[in-house]
Amino acid sequence: MSWNRNYGQLLTGGIVLAVALAGCAAAPTVDAQRAPTVGADAASVVNAEPASVGPCAEFPPGVAAEGRDYEGWWSSSPADESSAILQDPEDWPQQMRDHLRTALVDVQTAEVLSTYDRVSCSRIEDFSPAPASDWPETGVVVLDADTGEVLEHLEG
Repeated sequence: MSWNRNYGQLLTGGIVLAVALAGCAAAPTVDAQRAPTVGADAASVVNAEPASVGPCAEFPPGVAAEGRDYEGWWSSSPADESSAILQDPEDWPQQMRDHLRTALVDVQTAEVLSTYDRVSCSRIEDFSPAPASDWPETGVVVLDADTGEVLEHLEG
């Protein structure tokens, strides 16, 4: 009788172990999930974290500038007629989709007033504008942070 009971426990334990191991075999390992893509520079891709979290419709608290700043399409959350936030970038206004990273700059001092990065859902760190001849003489410009294109001119 004891042999049958021990055999039954052994058999039950073996089934549980087999099921557990089958579940482990089906799950990819951490290294397999982070493997470099074909044709990529392996040194720069191995164990790399995702480059972005966006594009984001809403900026988290603390992204807006603390000093002089201006509100506009560059800093606002895209919304429909009922004021519901449009989370899908395909539903955003074209200008917002075309310029995901923007900066507001005082043209007389080249001081960066604020930056908005919808790709990383944060500010653009260490943004340094290159004043251009197409800038107006006074006011604030809204720039595409990647191209330097003047998108808006704000008086004041």
